[in-house]
This record gives sequence, C-alpha cells and structure tokens, in this order.
Amino acid sequence: TQEANNGSAILVDALAYMECEVVSRMDAGDHWVVYSIVDAGKVSKPDSITAVHHRKVGNHY
Repeated sequence: TQEANNGSAILVDALAYMECEVVSRMDAGDHWVVYSIVDAGKVSKPDSITAVHHRKVGNHY
C-alpha cells in the first residue's frame, strides 16, 4: 500500500482510487450508507480492463 495525502491507504494494484472526507453515515440494516466529499483521486491504470455488473431488476441479481 501507499499513503494518500489524507493518510488513507491506497492499494498499489487498484485501477483507481478516491480520497474522501466522510460527511455522515446512515445505518441501513445490515450495512451503512456513507456520504462523503471526494477531495482527490486518480486513475492509476487507465489502460486496464474493468469488470462491471448491472442489475436487471432492482431487488435481485
């Protein structure tokens, strides 16, 4: 890992990263929704292939 400007860890093998400041968080049952302000970020490997998953219906995969 590397250290970001805000002290967060950046995964060296990550395709991209964002440095965020947490504004608030909301308990959503078995997980949290975190509201943040993006302070900085970078696409580390712009030529890499990404994986994207799209839901066909909102309530199941």
